[in-house]
Amino acid sequence: MRCRVLVGTILVVLVFLIFQADGALHLAQAQVAEPAVFVSEPVMPHVLDIDLRTIPPQKPWQPGDPVAEVSIIKAPMPGGVLPLTSAPGAEIDGAIQTESYIGAEITPVEFSTPSPNFDGIAFTGFTPPDTIGDVGRHHYIQMVNAQFVIFDKRGNLLAGPFDINELWAMAGDDQAACRDRNRGDPYVLYDHLADRWLISQFTGIAGQTEFHQCIAISRTNDPVSGGFFTYDFRIRDAAGNDIVNDYPKIAVWPDGYYMSTQRGFPGAGLDVYAFDRANMLNFNPATFQSFFVAAPSLVLLPSDLDGPPPPPGTPNFFVRHRDFGLWGGCAGVGADCIEMFAFSVNFANPALSSFTALPALPTVAFDSGLCAPGTLNDTCVPQPGAVVPTLDTIPNWPMGPLQYRTFHIHDQTHEALVFNHTVDADGTGHAGIRWYELRRPLGGAWSIFQQGTFSPDGGAPGLADDPHRWMGSIAMDEAGNIALGYSASSSTLFPSVRYAGRLADDPLGTLPHGEFTMVAGAGSQTASTRWGDYSGMRVDPVDGCTFWYTQQYIRADGRWNTRIAAFGFPSCNPADLSIDMTDNPDPVGVGGELTYRLRVRNLGPSNATGVILTDTLPANVNFVSASSGCSRSGSTVTCEIGDMSDGESDVRLIRVRSTTSGGLSNTATVRANETDPDPANNTVTTVTTVR
Repeated sequence: MRCRVLVGTILVVLVFLIFQADGALHLAQAQVAEPAVFVSEPVMPHVLDIDLRTIPPQKPWQPGDPVAEVSIIKAPMPGGVLPLTSAPGAEIDGAIQTESYIGAEITPVEFSTPSPNFDGIAFTGFTPPDTIGDVGRHHYIQMVNAQFVIFDKRGNLLAGPFDINELWAMAGDDQAACRDRNRGDPYVLYDHLADRWLISQFTGIAGQTEFHQCIAISRTNDPVSGGFFTYDFRIRDAAGNDIVNDYPKIAVWPDGYYMSTQRGFPGAGLDVYAFDRANMLNFNPATFQSFFVAAPSLVLLPSDLDGPPPPPGTPNFFVRHRDFGLWGGCAGVGADCIEMFAFSVNFANPALSSFTALPALPTVAFDSGLCAPGTLNDTCVPQPGAVVPTLDTIPNWPMGPLQYRTFHIHDQTHEALVFNHTVDADGTGHAGIRWYELRRPLGGAWSIFQQGTFSPDGGAPGLADDPHRWMGSIAMDEAGNIALGYSASSSTLFPSVRYAGRLADDPLGTLPHGEFTMVAGAGSQTASTRWGDYSGMRVDPVDGCTFWYTQQYIRADGRWNTRIAAFGFPSCNPADLSIDMTDNPDPVGVGGELTYRLRVRNLGPSNATGVILTDTLPANVNFVSASSGCSRSGSTVTCEIGDMSDGESDVRLIRVRSTTSGGLSNTATVRANETDPDPANNTVTTVTTVR
């Protein structure tokens, strides 16, 4: 929501003078966290012990219902611009992807054709929607300002949509702020380590004199009927003052739920938090620990865990980009850069908690002054129509999640982080998406493994409009493949949802698979310049491979709608199936019974699903019997084996009776849903002598 906080004229002038006195903004280069950790008072949880299906869903918005534009904390400094400084080298992006982006490689249909692909929550009366979502073992939860809804993974509606504060409906007066007010900036996470859900929004009391973070933890892995533990954290600083917790970004980590927020005014700084995950999962009183980070108040993203946990003791990483021309360089880097921090929390002894700067990483030059170089004017994405507003891009904010994975590939272990932000791709104010993959050897130093700006120059049938691309979200599957989803719009293209991707072995810095349209817009937004403020690309925790993306688009009536879709690369989780067969007895007499023993093995490295064995029997035999799970149709015996884990074997027996002398040639095959890296061992033939 990026809510605008009304500050006094004295504060405005004071902050402005600070920036003017240091026109190059090098004050920001020395930025460090305050050394003292703040520990909140313990918060007592409440229980929501009801099936959400018993709550009446919210009625769809209708013309005549209230409409509100969510206020925003990103106003430029007095005078309309920030002081401009000169970065060494060109500010125009030097890593633009300009190659033909369709037809460069054969893209599997599983990636190019999303399934399922369906609408989520429709216009609620708030602009922008702040669309976000996550996927669990059995559910997909989507949130917007200020509602949530639960689907199954086929796109069927299970519960909702509901106002977010319905989760606090049974709370007492100690959680009145979360119970009685519905303010937005939603966030939802599936905690795969615990098989539980986190649903959150921020709020305040009437008059906005104090601010709260509302966090609900599902009691089970079923968010529909299992109930929730609810928490209401009042947000304060070390002096006991109430502070703004605007634009919260939350992440799962083994030792805590980490969050960052901005205080809401350029120069006011931001705060980073660690919530006591262990106690929250167990319905115990819980605290948070926080550090204040000095100006500028650029958003930091906390690292959000996918896949196996990091080594014990690994801190949570906070990352953002910094445009030298707007905000000054990172410490030790006098150029555009990525700024990194490490948050180590100790709930037993808070004095041992720390938030420390890591070495900054210089990047290929980029320009975040999208609409006018060197300024924070970022409302310039066009739409079709004579009298329509241009759209907001917020290029100074990194777009989440900051996804973290560990990899163990070919005896090489490394950690990876991916994130993105919007840039001026070509120096003309054309929005493109800069994305990064950071790597480090386990416990070593971080470096930029690859970076690129996705702004392909048309050249594809039906997609030659060369739209602006912005408001992205990026994620990596367990094989190292990447998908990037984003908004796309131009003077001839209604605001739509698109995506692109790459395989792990594609040329570095490129997204050659795409771009593909998830849903095409049908109109232009007419009532507001606001867009976003974020979207959500996530990876299915069950297979580690399927990308789930949610984002807004515009309907024919000029109101926003949301879309949810799933897609992936089948090569992500290869399973090498093999089959061997023996015959007994060999030779066999005419009229004698012969037993085929077929053994299927999964040689990995991934689990195999939907495994099916097919045996085409010779013409000169009569079928006798087969193992359980096998059936015969004519001369073909089919055995539905189902799922097989890495290293698992399965044996099936098929009995036949020979009818004539000579040789019996029997061929059997095996297949699964996953890509098989060695299809040569999926077929076996055995010849038996009949006398």
